[in-house]
Amino acid sequence: MTYEEVVQRLRENFDTLPPRLKVAARFLIDSPTEVALLSMREQARKANVQPATMTRLAQWLGFAGFDELKTLYADALRNDAGSFTSRSIQLLERRESRGDLGLITDYVDTTLAYIENLKSPALAEAMLAASYCLSSASTIYTAGVRSAFPIAFQIAYVSSYFSEHVVLLDGAGGIGADRLRNAGSSDVLIVTSVQPYATLTVSLVQEAKKRGVKVIAITDSVLSPVGRLATVAIPVQKLSPSFFDTFAPAFVVGEILVALFAAHHGKAGTTKIEMTEKHLRDAGEFFEK
Repeated sequence: MTYEEVVQRLRENFDTLPPRLKVAARFLIDSPTEVALLSMREQARKANVQPATMTRLAQWLGFAGFDELKTLYADALRNDAGSFTSRSIQLLERRESRGDLGLITDYVDTTLAYIENLKSPALAEAMLAASYCLSSASTIYTAGVRSAFPIAFQIAYVSSYFSEHVVLLDGAGGIGADRLRNAGSSDVLIVTSVQPYATLTVSLVQEAKKRGVKVIAITDSVLSPVGRLATVAIPVQKLSPSFFDTFAPAFVVGEILVALFAAHHGKAGTTKIEMTEKHLRDAGEFFEK
């Protein structure tokens, strides 16, 4: 029996079930993630039934016991490979087999390998092409929403040390896209977007393309919604041993682009950085003994 068949049978026979089994059945239908992850006793507590009720429902469905039903739910979520939920199950299984220290090692090793890959000729060439776009731009817009926002912020913040022409599309008050209204073919938009792709980011790229703005996309595939529209797409690896993607490689790409951008400013950039640093220190922004 598959997960889908279990849910279908519960729905078709729901009205004929005894009252307590109905409560348990509703929990199985409405909370598949918890069925896959929690112990039977914890599920019974959440459903407000006795653990024996969960067992009786599993046996009514044709399973030897509740553990067999729980395994079916876990397998169904695990096979949904792209979801954070399925990956959270894999994370728990990895912790059981590798321990906490093993998780640390796996995470560090994976991230280091991804960053090491940024030195590949294809990616280096893409970053160089992006840096040339930045150096010739009148205005640079940078955007990233949800978990990608820190990268956009870092690009704008560090660039502000030596350039007044980098604009963060932060969306405060819902006006982030409004700042593109004066953008044109001499400008550049840097976006960071990986699966699941944020609708707002894709919309920003589409609007930028309409205006002739060059787009630099830090993304997980050249075929992603933003990668396909980009002037320069820089694909980064992001699948981590955790349930959530790692943004470390994307963050490093953003920092590399700013470093190249600053280097292309030459001595004029160094002078501006010195002035900015002096201003911040004089303003008391940095703690000093």
